[in-house]
Amino acid sequence: MFTSAWCTSEPILEILNNDILRCSHGATVGPVDPEHLFYLVSRGIPRPVAERMLVQGFLGEVLDRLPVAQVREAVDQELAARIE
Repeated sequence: MFTSAWCTSEPILEILNNDILRCSHGATVGPVDPEHLFYLVSRGIPRPVAERMLVQGFLGEVLDRLPVAQVREAVDQELAARIE
């Protein structure tokens, strides 16, 4: 489903304190966890649907942090269109 996918990781820090001496950050990117995918597929969910469910479930946690409902809905629709 996502064989031609690519990612550019741009981790961002928001520091609300002025006395930080050192700070670092990191980000990870990877494919859908094969064990999670196996779990869903073994219960009769088609692989493309299972992959989409896992990706949307992960992204849902991020979307829930967006405070403006209209922005959240717009981003959700854009992500859904790109996942399809």
